Amino acid sequence: MKKFGMLVIGIVIGATITLSPQIYGAGAKLLGSKVDNTLDIKLNGSSIGQGAVINGTSYLPVRSAANALGLEVSVDSNQVNLSGNSSEENAKIAQEQQAEMDKATKISELKIFIEASQKKIKSKEAIIASGEKTVLSYKEKVEYLNSTGIGDQVTRDTTNKAYTDAQAALEANKSALAAEQKNLADLQAQLAELQGQ
Repeated sequence: MKKFGMLVIGIVIGATITLSPQIYGAGAKLLGSKVDNTLDIKLNGSSIGQGAVINGTSYLPVRSAANALGLEVSVDSNQVNLSGNSSEENAKIAQEQQAEMDKATKISELKIFIEASQKKIKSKEAIIASGEKTVLSYKEKVEYLNSTGIGDQVTRDTTNKAYTDAQAALEANKSALAAEQKNLADLQAQLAELQGQ
């Protein structure tokens, strides 16, 4: 009986040793298979490696594809593990990217506003220069009419009113210029702060 038991154990061990390469080969059916073709693998138009076509099935280069997708690769004895960011990490990354885009948009807008403000300032300065000449001209006319007595009272009153109106317009333009200069300084400070971040 002992011989029979040893014989059965020997047959089981022999069968296991004999069949194990075939069982392993069934799991690793690609080993030794002929590569039919290789394909260039692209992600968003950029090449990330070559893939093999075996028996009509395309196989990606795991590490290259995972790296391109931002995944981490770890290899155990018989499996490849891919891991990526959690949804919280992805949300944080998306928020950071959105903040950068918002910052770039704000900087662009501020540059446009600064340019427009500088144009307004130049325009106001030209208007003020012209207004100062107009005020001086009316002042000389008023002084001339008052000192010489030429013209009637209506002419003197009309010229005097034009002089007063020109002075008021000049002061209004000077106030508008000062306000625009303050606005420009505020815009430039905002831009400097954003660019410093």
